[in-house]
Amino acid sequence: MSFRVRNGAVCPPDATGCGDSILSIRLGNAWRDDVEITRIVLDTRLGWVERSYDITNLIRNSDYFRPEGSLSYIVIEAIAGGPRAIWWGEWIMIDYMRLEVS
Repeated sequence: MSFRVRNGAVCPPDATGCGDSILSIRLGNAWRDDVEITRIVLDTRLGWVERSYDITNLIRNSDYFRPEGSLSYIVIEAIAGGPRAIWWGEWIMIDYMRLEVS
């Protein structure tokens, strides 16, 4: 799985109370708790952030995906907060997200 994201709030670079947010990406299914793949703090000063994760072993974990044929989904959650301020400038932008299955 790979993606490119950023916090897109319009904040001056020296602002102390604007422009951060948290992105959580989880794998879920209807009968078990979600498994968090990553949690990233996004800051406007960082610009675009690209990440890649190999989740093959997680997907192949038979304990997680029982019963056979159960549906699974990727949960993308934008969370207010971060080190700069809570509830100020939570503008998460997703450029792309790719999931390659083989």
